[in-house]
Amino acid sequence: MFSGSITSSDLWNINTTCGSADLFFISATDIKVVIEELKQKNIEIVEGVVDRTSALGKIRSVYFRDPNMNLIEASNYSK
Repeated sequence: MFSGSITSSDLWNINTTCGSADLFFISATDIKVVIEELKQKNIEIVEGVVDRTSALGKIRSVYFRDPNMNLIEASNYSK
């Protein structure tokens, strides 16, 4: 059982696994422009463009991985 308080140094000692995070971002930049920038930077696209439904409506998403292999989803609301 945990007792006491957590310090900022305690947070650095938490065991994490690379690639275990899935991050989701809504972008104001058109998804086609996002894809072009990913291609220009030689970032592999895992999947996309994919039509999805979010809590606030329809979105178009592209998926790629960051240098730590976390899955990143960049999306735009469909017009």
